[in-house]
Amino acid sequence: MMRRVMSARSLIKPETQQQPLNLFAPLNVVGVYQDARALARIHELHDSLSANLAWEFDFDRGEWFGFGELGDPHLARKATTAASAADVIVFSAEANTELPSGVRVWVESWIVSKKAHEAALVALLDHRSCSVQWKTTVQAYLRQMAQEAEMDFFTLSPDSPPSPR
Repeated sequence: MMRRVMSARSLIKPETQQQPLNLFAPLNVVGVYQDARALARIHELHDSLSANLAWEFDFDRGEWFGFGELGDPHLARKATTAASAADVIVFSAEANTELPSGVRVWVESWIVSKKAHEAALVALLDHRSCSVQWKTTVQAYLRQMAQEAEMDFFTLSPDSPPSPR
């Protein structure tokens, strides 16, 4: 739902402005997930962002793609188009997972287009199944891709990492 807000300028000189100023910037979110639990974490994050930032952004419904779906050429093209235009791209997985080669190929197909578009890459990583050393290869890979594309990078975790035993 796009919200329109009338600006003071349109009230003073309505004939000079065709369309009211939109103070709510659209925010397009794309999520890529490992499994059903990872998808649920993306939904929780999207809902939280929508609730907490609704006064500033107009959140779209978002588009979500499973790791396995990116192996299908039609879905991979759809996901590439969505990621190229997205403001926020969220990867949700277990922290100790290795991204499948198809997911890496997919990332590298759209990452170059992000240099011309401000965006953020979010690693939503579940650390519960990790050892004490929880800085993972998936996190390092995504951080590197974000740096190459000059994107902001954030790491989030639904739970804190396990304590040393």
